[in-house]
Amino acid sequence: MRKNIPFLLCIIFVFLFLPMVCLFSGASQTVPPPTPDSPAPSDSSQETVSVLDPATGKVRVLSLIEYLTGVTAAQCLPDGEPEAIKALVIAARSRLEYRKACSSHENGAVCTDGNHCDSFWTEEETKQNWGTYWFGQYYPILQDAVAQVAGQVLTYEGKPVLALSHALSSGQTETAGEFGLDLPWIIGTDSPFDITANNYSVTVRFSAGEFKERMLSSFSDTDWSAPEEQWVADIQTSSAGGVISLTAGGRNITGQEFASALGLPSNHFTTEYRDGKLIFTVTGMGNGFGISRYGANELAKRGYDAEAILRHYFSVCEIQSFQRSAGS
Repeated sequence: MRKNIPFLLCIIFVFLFLPMVCLFSGASQTVPPPTPDSPAPSDSSQETVSVLDPATGKVRVLSLIEYLTGVTAAQCLPDGEPEAIKALVIAARSRLEYRKACSSHENGAVCTDGNHCDSFWTEEETKQNWGTYWFGQYYPILQDAVAQVAGQVLTYEGKPVLALSHALSSGQTETAGEFGLDLPWIIGTDSPFDITANNYSVTVRFSAGEFKERMLSSFSDTDWSAPEEQWVADIQTSSAGGVISLTAGGRNITGQEFASALGLPSNHFTTEYRDGKLIFTVTGMGNGFGISRYGANELAKRGYDAEAILRHYFSVCEIQSFQRSAGS
């Protein structure tokens, strides 16, 4: 028995201590020393964002996670597919970094005006807008999606892009260059499931008096002496069908300005004059640029993950972990 003691001790050493030696030895070999000159992936949990409230002129400092959650909450369907939500989060992070690089505000990196930057909902505002039940069911899913992809961005030629989004396309998204916008990563693509949305198409009618009144409230330098059926003319459209420009009351107006003045849901419309009324048939919701939020959700239902969704709508972009350069 005593002769077996050394052998037993060797066995104990092998099973108890040798794995620990290998573990620490392996750790020391696989973790390289930091290189100060190379950019490090940003730690999303530690980052902050300066956010300007245009109504008060005050700047709040929010965590990156809180900011991305609030921006995405204002855009996504409460019960949206998790992969579609992740795609929207990555797009929001990309817009944030693009705008920070452009320094579009003196008092803050970004603002909460949806016509300039991105709308933002606080947690309480999200609860009010979604309702208590939907908030309780789906807000944790949104938070989880943000936590998973907050560090990722879309890039073009190595730089974060202005990854625009809209609620619902007309069945095909727009190419920014056709509207004179220097955003070469926004190229039109099919978004076929958008036409299945319940609110895909609406018809809006105005009496001649109502139409003139609305237009004058936005464009005072217009002339309405022509016959009513000639008030809207010279409509120029994109390859996707969006109105680029037109003439109204003798004044050249962009399609976006015209739609905004009349409260139309998008600049994808046709018009006719009948029985003293101007009638507009409108498809889609929003400007048609970039990712369709409805379309993204439908793609996710069909098995697309966030990366595949983004590659569909931003085909010339890369998806990368955001690298915070030294000193920024």
